[in-house]
Amino acid sequence: MVRTHVAVFNPVAFIGGAEISLLETLRFLPDDIHVSLVLPGAGPLADAARSLGAKIHELPVPSRLHTLGERDKRSVFAKALSAGPAIARVAWYLRQWVRSNRVDVLMTNGIKPHVLGGLSGPAAPMLWYLRESLENRPVGTAALAATSWRCSGVIAISRYVAGQLDRPLFARVPKWVIYNPVDLSRFHPSTPPASDLQRASQNVRYAVVGALTPIKGQDLFLRAAKEVLKENPDSHFYVIGDNPYATEQESSYPGELRALVRDLGIERSVFFLGHRQDAAAVIAAMDVIVQPNRGPEGLGRSVLEAMATAKAVVVVNRWGPGEVVRDDATGLVFPHLDVVRLAEAMARVADAGLRERLGLRARQWAELHVDAARNAEAVAVAMRTVASRA
Repeated sequence: MVRTHVAVFNPVAFIGGAEISLLETLRFLPDDIHVSLVLPGAGPLADAARSLGAKIHELPVPSRLHTLGERDKRSVFAKALSAGPAIARVAWYLRQWVRSNRVDVLMTNGIKPHVLGGLSGPAAPMLWYLRESLENRPVGTAALAATSWRCSGVIAISRYVAGQLDRPLFARVPKWVIYNPVDLSRFHPSTPPASDLQRASQNVRYAVVGALTPIKGQDLFLRAAKEVLKENPDSHFYVIGDNPYATEQESSYPGELRALVRDLGIERSVFFLGHRQDAAAVIAAMDVIVQPNRGPEGLGRSVLEAMATAKAVVVVNRWGPGEVVRDDATGLVFPHLDVVRLAEAMARVADAGLRERLGLRARQWAELHVDAARNAEAVAVAMRTVASRA
């Protein structure tokens, strides 16, 4: 059997939403795809990928590249310029490694890897795994455009993300829209709830899952919670996640959320669970998953996992979440930044019959669109196609 050697270049060594999707893909890839994972250092992602049969290579990445991001509009251009020599060194090293290891496809999993892979030169055809929104990212957009000539194919996690490449520069590049894979045997209506979240009453549980960053809109969720409590005072609200991103380590947002809870007077109804490794069990313990994004969201993994678990979801009507959820069929949607309408939707799904109907349809949608085995095969098709263009 002829095997295709795919090197996956990932920008971080921890496990976030993008990395969970990557691991699910590795778990179900067919045997003719051999994967090496290129990471900036040791960490949980390396251990998990190694257990799935991937080979790990550590590519030293200077700290100034880890902290280079576009959240700080005032300094991003200066930081990008000062990081120039470090960028050149990493790109040169990556090129040498790809050549010496006879890589058939270099798959890049993030904007920084896309750019660094492009700067490394044509050592192997490159496949972008495009997950992010490019809205409000002028530096990243410009860098991708400048290195687009190196791109031989693009996997986009939603039609919204793929639509960002509807420009002449990418007209020649084959594109595949493949939603994030979900293991439907783990995220299932019969999944048992987390042992520390066993119910003592029949109160409705709402949760928002994701990194604690303003883009995710946890503050909107909390403001809506105050309104829901006026109608359903026994409701509970859970904020799940932390902020692992090096570009936002100085963010005051997590503390601001806790202060907001106090200011709203809802401390007895809100619980911060932090980062959890048992996502399937935590979602199983909830009734409603809310995706209240303030800023752009490529897709939203927690929404897909909740739908697979037959939970009701309430999502913003834009970007990836608004693409996958059909209002009053597979979930409820609310207008962007509209806390009043968000609260109305959350109060509405306090009805158990409605939650059951939405959850059943959501599970049916998940079986058709995010099955991990089926989506991993689609990723393999993209890998083989790009390899054939060498």
